[in-house]
Amino acid sequence: MHIRRFTGACALALLLIGGVAAAGPLEDGIAAHGARDYARAFALLRPLAERGDAQAQNLVGLMHANGQGVARDDGRAVYWFRQAARQNHIKAGRNLAYMLANGRGQAGTDDKQPECQ
Repeated sequence: MHIRRFTGACALALLLIGGVAAAGPLEDGIAAHGARDYARAFALLRPLAERGDAQAQNLVGLMHANGQGVARDDGRAVYWFRQAARQNHIKAGRNLAYMLANGRGQAGTDDKQPECQ
């Protein structure tokens, strides 16, 4: 009985410690987005998106599509959704399809990010 309690306590401690240690810019960006702190979320997620993180790319695309922390920009949204979808990010693929089906953004395959206006 004591061994089970000890094992359970150790597992809980490792889970708590591991959860704290695992937090990084992506998790912080996701949390900021969830808390509607879009400026902070964008500042954390954009560098990750530029380095190829598909989850960050999808969220940056959502922020551009919805004008969250940045000006609404359908071209940039489509760009980021396409980058993430190419890495088989399912939600990004759906977001890209939605944008294109509703006439938001261009259907081209240009890999260049749209210029700021």
